[in-house]
Amino acid sequence: MSELDQAHDRFQALLKSVDEHREKIVSEEDSKVQIITRILTDVLGWDTSDIGSERKHQSGFSDYLMSMLGNPTFVVEAKRQGIFDIAVAEQKKFRTLRVSGPALKSATAGIQQAFSYASEEGLPFAVLTDGFSWIVFKTHVPGKNYRAVEAFVFPSLDAVLEDFSVFFDLLAKTQVAKRTYVQMFDELHNRRSAFERKLVSPFDEAEIRIAQKSPLAFDLDRVFDVYFGRMRGDDDPDLLIECFVETRESRVADFSLEKMTARVLGNINPAANDLDGHLEDVVRSSVDVDEGQTVFIVGPTGAGKTTFLDRFFRKTLSKNLRDRCVDVRVSCLDASGDQDSMVTWMIDRLIEEIEREVFEGGAPTWDDLVGMYFREYRRRAEGAGAELYKSDKAAFKIEFGKFLEDRVENDREGYLKRLLADIVTNRARLPILIIDNIDEFSFEQKTDIFQLAQALRRHAKHALVIFPITDKSAWAFSKSDIFGIYSSKSFFLPTPEVVLDFRPFCSVVKMDQGLI
Repeated sequence: MSELDQAHDRFQALLKSVDEHREKIVSEEDSKVQIITRILTDVLGWDTSDIGSERKHQSGFSDYLMSMLGNPTFVVEAKRQGIFDIAVAEQKKFRTLRVSGPALKSATAGIQQAFSYASEEGLPFAVLTDGFSWIVFKTHVPGKNYRAVEAFVFPSLDAVLEDFSVFFDLLAKTQVAKRTYVQMFDELHNRRSAFERKLVSPFDEAEIRIAQKSPLAFDLDRVFDVYFGRMRGDDDPDLLIECFVETRESRVADFSLEKMTARVLGNINPAANDLDGHLEDVVRSSVDVDEGQTVFIVGPTGAGKTTFLDRFFRKTLSKNLRDRCVDVRVSCLDASGDQDSMVTWMIDRLIEEIEREVFEGGAPTWDDLVGMYFREYRRRAEGAGAELYKSDKAAFKIEFGKFLEDRVENDREGYLKRLLADIVTNRARLPILIIDNIDEFSFEQKTDIFQLAQALRRHAKHALVIFPITDKSAWAFSKSDIFGIYSSKSFFLPTPEVVLDFRPFCSVVKMDQGLI
């Protein structure tokens, strides 16, 4: 059940209790104790420690000063029932009424008192209530007097119940923390002013038309598209890599990544034929073996993080190291964004990319699958399926093939881990998982993707995980506990200065009127 629904249920219970002994609520203190305080704490979720009672101001004493983390948020001015009346015919309906309007005339003194307390403290809004009627108004509206704009008015508790979501969004502690009231007041006050403004078109109606291109413009379009369109790199994938602007930071990242890749590769499948001769190396490596690493390539939008990685794996990394790596790249822009299916989607994409990179034809053969599931193959051949294996190996293979199909299709995460283990153990290569474009997703989705990547890295024993992210995402990551659990390295790529060099694109084009 949502927080709003729970608060609604508690308010209904409170309303029933109030109706049973309403005649006993006479004084201002009765309203405070039996209604107002209970609504603030039991219904709206404020703690008693958030409420400051009878706080002194230059204008007097406020009944309730509501605070969050020690910072005043709004004031509630309480009055005795009957001291003011909201003059509307339908008392059971929520309204938005002008503060200085006739419907709130009897509440003017109370509103002015609440305003004095709130404005003195610099608070954004204030509340006037007798427990049954609630008036919520903004204390400062740019360009207008607060009396000239509208307030949220609940003439009765029945009106609160009728539009409880509005009441909850205005005053609940969780909603005040989100500053939901700012949007609600903006929509209330700016909606009317939008209709009062006279709108003027920047162009006369006769001028609103599409201008026709001249013959020369058509010719130049083709010229620019052919010769200057190459700058986008659409038809030349090597162009962006060749034109990548190096900076001091990118050179540091290049050197560090290559060194890190070589170090991790050095721990894969070490020579172990001469046990005596390599005993010292085994002991030494057990101390400082680098099983893998998580790397963040951090930079603002436009810094060329993706281009930097393309360039690194295609040109910067030495061929000897490059041939021993399996770099798998997945862009989260291809995902639907569904929170529940994000991890499943990521697993399927990683499997697809690994199969394309590792296996000839883009899919594993029978022998490849048996190699990945050889322990299960041998256990069946020597155990439960031993008789079938001895009498009819073809039938045994058919049965084991069904087992393989079930594992590959129904245990996708397990199959992905088998693929990574096969890359490291059987092929002596380094899996590098590059997960790009996660910045636009929610923090929960980023966390799920990060946790999956770490689980895969730990299972593979030797692997690199690379996240190209913006500085905004990096800052959010640094504030979360889960990203502090796993060790990682970060490299910053600043936005390079604009360097225009048209020499690679210069061409002489013959035209009727001369040369360009």
